[in-house]
Amino acid sequence: MKIHWTDTALDHLDAIHNYIALDSVDYAEKVVDCLTRRSQ
Repeated sequence: MKIHWTDTALDHLDAIHNYIALDSVDYAEKVVDCLTRRSQ
């Protein structure tokens, strides 16, 4: 199954990253990586 990320979903993912990155850029990247890997 191939997952297609919509522009809205990518915007939300970016917003999640930016919010978490206010405290920790490293953790923000790990969270986004975890979310995207689960969709593969």
